[in-house]
Amino acid sequence: MPDKYEWWGSVFRWLQSYLPFIGGFTFAALVAYIRERQQGMLWKQSLGEALMCGLLSVGTIRFLEWWLAQSGNTEAWDLLAEFCGVVVGFLGTKKLYSLIELIIQFIKKRFGV
Repeated sequence: MPDKYEWWGSVFRWLQSYLPFIGGFTFAALVAYIRERQQGMLWKQSLGEALMCGLLSVGTIRFLEWWLAQSGNTEAWDLLAEFCGVVVGFLGTKKLYSLIELIIQFIKKRFGV
């Protein structure tokens, strides 16, 4: 019987350590799905956009975690993970792609690359 308690304790510790990623993914996917359905897309298209936004938010959260760790602030990324998920889900992959394109064009013009 004590083995069961240790196993559940391990599961809860794992969930607690990955809660920002789970929350960010969930918020991004939910917001993107709702946004796509409001725009009249089919549920399959909406689900695909939601999954892409969820995965993109996980990548964004990982980048944010790394960036804040470089500055020595390791606590702030937990607070910003869900916010990043909502922003990514709200903007969607098409708007984020165009935003990244604008940034790349600016860097090319600015630095002559």
